[in-house]
Amino acid sequence: MVHRAIASDPESALQRARGFRQQVQARGIDLMPWEGWPLRPFFFPRASLQALAVQLTSALDAWREKASRATPEELSQRLGLNLEFLRRIETGPSFLAPEFASYLRPDGFFFSDHYDLVELNFANGLIVSNAYTEILADFHAQDPTLPWAESPRPFQAYLDHIESYLPREREEKPLIGLLSFQEEYDTIHSWEKRVADMVLLGRDLFHQRGLDTVVLHERDVEVGPSGKAVVKETGRALDLIVQITINTSFMDRPELFENEFALWKGSRVGSTPLLSPLSGLCLDKGTLPWLAEHLTPTEFRIAIPSTHIPTPEREVEYRLRREEWVLKRSFDGKDTHAGCSTPGRQWNKVVARAIANGGYVMQRYRPMPTTVVPVTPDGESIHWLEVSFELSPFIIDGRFAGGAVRYAPKARGLVMSPPPPGMGFALAAAV
Repeated sequence: MVHRAIASDPESALQRARGFRQQVQARGIDLMPWEGWPLRPFFFPRASLQALAVQLTSALDAWREKASRATPEELSQRLGLNLEFLRRIETGPSFLAPEFASYLRPDGFFFSDHYDLVELNFANGLIVSNAYTEILADFHAQDPTLPWAESPRPFQAYLDHIESYLPREREEKPLIGLLSFQEEYDTIHSWEKRVADMVLLGRDLFHQRGLDTVVLHERDVEVGPSGKAVVKETGRALDLIVQITINTSFMDRPELFENEFALWKGSRVGSTPLLSPLSGLCLDKGTLPWLAEHLTPTEFRIAIPSTHIPTPEREVEYRLRREEWVLKRSFDGKDTHAGCSTPGRQWNKVVARAIANGGYVMQRYRPMPTTVVPVTPDGESIHWLEVSFELSPFIIDGRFAGGAVRYAPKARGLVMSPPPPGMGFALAAAV
């Protein structure tokens, strides 16, 4: 496979990495430990990456056209989502809005002829992992032997997309609202310092493009006399609002959409676009069975492992054949258990809880692809390590716009979120 065939000289990359990491850390930015630092990108065939982007976008376009005609009751039954939330937000028109489906970042497993799509991460919650790609892109840009110039930089592609929503001729610096539910913003700042550093770095990258930003919480915005969304505290108009956390907390209080949250129902706040609308919360792992119906096979194809809501009737099957299944949260939060790597008693407990409480999907287990990469445990020595890896392509308006790779020492039933011991984070390069 192409990602194994191309590599820069690891020794030279290690020498560059020492100086580069020192420069970044001197700016007060925390980085992943040495064992998680990639000495080279992962390389993939450009044609396959573009075919993946086109096929997923086409399937999503067909899905949202179908879903836009569904009633809240039908959506709730099909997806297992809170009916009261679906009744109070705008679904149909928002599903069809350009802001809904223009930016995607799925997770899956890349093979020579197909991509196993195992999770849909929608156009919110992007800034942390995406900002880290810019650090890695700066590092790899120092290596003249890499065919790097032709590969898109994910965060720069994201900023290009942001600017496409702004007037070309503008008299003053645009203001971008970064929407995060207050509780979720407080949570990410309670995690390790690197997470908060990436939020700050992401804002810096906006500012380097000449775009002002302001972090907004659910009650910080109103519609001004001009019809545009404005920041309550300053009265300044917002040109665009993007989401920087997943914002599933909005789903917990659907009654507030009758008054306090009314601004956030649709794809716009006043006349200001919201990228992406909260209706995007309807697109996640629990949507995969429905999305699978709209995939059109191509030479390089997307495959969605069999995914369904777990039922009491199949509980004995899940217990006896646990190595065949992975249990995941369907929409809200992260809680993943691979049956083949989860002890039997623990597996039985989480399966019983999922069936009783809902909010989970059962997905057919698919092994990750593997490759061999140079890894340094200490910044001094290099080990060639066999790893399992997961590819997350960034897809903008149907085109591949860069990608990220999570990898860790090869293991059966590996779960990448939360990060396992020894996880690395690399860039995907198209060649």
